[in-house]
Parts: sequence; structure tokens; C-alpha cells
Amino acid sequence: MQVNFKILEVLTNINKKLELILIHLTQIDAEKEEDEWLDSYEVMRLFNIHRSTLYRLKIEKILQPRKLGKKDLYLKSEIEKAIRSRVGR
Repeated sequence: MQVNFKILEVLTNINKKLELILIHLTQIDAEKEEDEWLDSYEVMRLFNIHRSTLYRLKIEKILQPRKLGKKDLYLKSEIEKAIRSRVGR
């Protein structure tokens, strides 16, 4: 009986940890769904920056766009993060 109780206790602890992991993963997925992909023109318009500024940020690897064919796409959250870190200087 003692062994069965220990097994039940271990399984209960595993179940609690799995529930916490599931909650965490759900929160991460929700954050990703809220993010938005922007092309170069949308970035320049939304953040009021010049084409040369966007190009410099890309060359300096401050922004790292993903390619879709020949088009660069940027995650809005990454741009906001880069801007916050540069303003904080």
C-alpha cells in the first residue's frame, strides 16, 4: 500500500507541473498571435523612419527581417523592442 501511495503522490506532482507548463505555453501562444508582420513600407510609415534608417538598422543587425520571396517582413514587437533599447541609451 505504501508503494501505491508514493506512486500516486509522484503522479499528482507530475500532473501539477504539466498543468503549469500548459498554462505557460498557452500564454506564449497568445502573445505570438497578437504580434503583427509588417513589410518595409509599413514599418517606415508606422514608425516614421526613413528608408535609409531602416536599411541601417537591418545592416547593423538591430532588426532582422524574415524573407518572403524578395520582400522583407518584420515583427512589430521586435521593432518596438529595438526602438525601446535605442531610446534607452
